[in-house]
Amino acid sequence: MNRIASALVTAGVAFVLAMTGESAAQSLLTGPSGLYGSWRVAALDAQALPPGSDATLIFGNGVVSGKSFCNRYNAKIDIAPYTMEVGTIASTRMACPPPAMAQEQTFLAILRQARTALILGTTLTLNAADGRTIRFRRMSN
Repeated sequence: MNRIASALVTAGVAFVLAMTGESAAQSLLTGPSGLYGSWRVAALDAQALPPGSDATLIFGNGVVSGKSFCNRYNAKIDIAPYTMEVGTIASTRMACPPPAMAQEQTFLAILRQARTALILGTTLTLNAADGRTIRFRRMSN
């Protein structure tokens, strides 16, 4: 049911963008409530994170970067009015405890497949092509 609701909301956002044009899409990226800025992972594939887990996502001009539980990463990103596509992800290669490595692999796999983004207040949800999600909370700057 959660994925159906997410799909309906994403479709609604796409409809609003279609009705308001590309300049509205740009303001959704850069405005005070836009995509650009720093976000902290709150849930990974609808599962809350265990205490001590930490991953971030920073949207910049054509680039995403951050911490993926264990390592640092960055990738190019193309954002269009209706979709997004993350390029090849480069990452450091530090070894971490197995639970952190498993979270990191899941996080990067979902990020690689991210196709849409939905912002509601201070919450960002990235939706992957395979239906998995990452939910973030905006970080204070």
